[in-house]
Amino acid sequence: MSEEKPAVLVERREHVMIITLNRPEARNAINKAVHVGVGTALEEAEHDLGNPGRHPDRRG
Repeated sequence: MSEEKPAVLVERREHVMIITLNRPEARNAINKAVHVGVGTALEEAEHDLGNPGRHPDRRG
């Protein structure tokens, strides 16, 4: 049985979020999984902006 890989990879490096589309077999074409994955990552990033205490290097 093959395991399905995520369509979007999200990585955090300090105060930077890296969003990677992970559908090389489809040339990273947008489908529902990519749409939802990117949307969720952007919502998390927006939430982080409202919580400056989450990042020690931010003043707020």
